[in-house]
Amino acid sequence: SGNTLVISGTPSTAGTTNFTVTCNDSSTTPQNSQKQFAITIVPPPAAMPFTDSFATDKGWQLGSTWSRGAATAYSNTGPTRSEPGTDNTTSTSDNMIIGDTIGGDYSTGIGTATWAISPMVNCASAANVRVRFARWLGVSIGDVVKVQVTNNGTTWVDAYTNPTSSNVNDTAWTTFSYDISATAAGNATVQVRFGLGPNTGTVVNTGWCIDD
Repeated sequence: SGNTLVISGTPSTAGTTNFTVTCNDSSTTPQNSQKQFAITIVPPPAAMPFTDSFATDKGWQLGSTWSRGAATAYSNTGPTRSEPGTDNTTSTSDNMIIGDTIGGDYSTGIGTATWAISPMVNCASAANVRVRFARWLGVSIGDVVKVQVTNNGTTWVDAYTNPTSSNVNDTAWTTFSYDISATAAGNATVQVRFGLGPNTGTVVNTGWCIDD
């Protein structure tokens, strides 16, 4: 439309699609240029309270190191670290979680954080909003993990960041809760994300396992 590329329609599935736009001019010997784009379709905002045991795929956007899968027991030393063989959910037997490199260590030298981003949740009618989840987390000194929240998909605010001067090595599922009212309350398009990286240390660890 004019000089603006307009993409319209009603998407039927969530996910990221890559595409290329090519432009040709009208000269006798046509000149052309092309550029690659990506568009991510997310589900409509869910009603509060939004819950997820990861038994089914509810539309999380998972970065390259992240997956939804069965909890897989793992342990090692230097530092002593572990991941669970069973999920935190007691009401189902699916054993599903989300995590980065489930059943193993994250890599060293992660220059840019990778994220697991939740579906949008409609918090427009809420005055108080909390995010609550169970974690089994392993982080080495100098490495960074975060929990962040947004109400517009662009500006992300920290709800949790680890102490980078010490290791974090959970040995059991533990439930954490954070007040995100300042960013989420009264907003219709709230998302939470869990991040791993950047990784400036040289000692590996297990990273995130998240449930419920």
